[in-house]
Amino acid sequence: GLGACSKGPIHQHPQDVRRLIRDGRPEPEVRFAPISPNERISVLGEPAEKAYRIGIGDILHVQGDLPFLEGFGETTKGEIAGTHVKPDGQIYLPQVGGVPASGRSVIQLQDELRKRLAKFRENPYVSVDVLEYRSQQFHVLGEVDQPGTYPVNGRTSLVGAVAGSGGLTPKAHLDTAYVLRRGKVLPLSLADVLVRGDMTRDTLMQHGDIVYVPSYEEARVFVVGQVEEPGPVPMPKGRLTLAGAIGAARGLDFETADYNSIRVFRGSWANPSCYTISACELYAYGEGIQLKDGDRIIVAPTQQATYKKTLDLTMPYVLSLTSTALAAAGIAIAASR
Repeated sequence: GLGACSKGPIHQHPQDVRRLIRDGRPEPEVRFAPISPNERISVLGEPAEKAYRIGIGDILHVQGDLPFLEGFGETTKGEIAGTHVKPDGQIYLPQVGGVPASGRSVIQLQDELRKRLAKFRENPYVSVDVLEYRSQQFHVLGEVDQPGTYPVNGRTSLVGAVAGSGGLTPKAHLDTAYVLRRGKVLPLSLADVLVRGDMTRDTLMQHGDIVYVPSYEEARVFVVGQVEEPGPVPMPKGRLTLAGAIGAARGLDFETADYNSIRVFRGSWANPSCYTISACELYAYGEGIQLKDGDRIIVAPTQQATYKKTLDLTMPYVLSLTSTALAAAGIAIAASR
């Protein structure tokens, strides 16, 4: 406890204490400005034409007022007949032959069929519906009730994708969730869309989209060096104080710890910010110092609390956590295919 402050001369670090307290405060809530319809194409990568494009593997229900179209199809869904879009991108109709379907909207395919059927009847009636969406898929992973792969149908938005995957679990960390599209993270906040109702940033799911909702349990800090139980410390609900982290590590090692140099490294691994405080300041202010996900706290012997030291001590825990996360992600993605 405070008796530790009597272990030799103690140096104060008031500036670093103030910086730690200030930098640990919650960041102002990020609110994106509404997106105009014209901006959606560039900002969210949405096509100007949002109509669903038929793809290879889709099953179409084609009906019309010509006898050879009655009950036409090579497969059924319930009592409805359907025909597959073949690997060459075409559907094949009796007496008409192959008709290119892949890449067309339903309306465009209907118009094309109407032209081709005109030789059999003036102003023929024809209707096309997508019976099953199979050509395009998106993935919802992480803290949702039913993670997996779902069909793109041209109507499912981000809100619908989360709802369709069973909704969020109690562990969902929405403020760190993201949507990956064509290798890039979209500039949107799931918390803004799903919790704060900024529907201008809701987006229709596209082929290959990945919606990932991490868990609060994935947030953690690392406490290493001269503490009783070094290692990663979880951040319940994404929050943890410096005193709480040291306490979770069972406290400082009284015999070996440098009580003048408890260091917190924050930010990127390549160029982190560094804060130094003493044991007295830890006990006096530690409950008011909020940590951030990924912070590295090192309590080293005298003159050894360097960043190289914290890298050496922290890296085994990081590599272990990373390997576990990669294995889990690999299983999830493999299972969804």
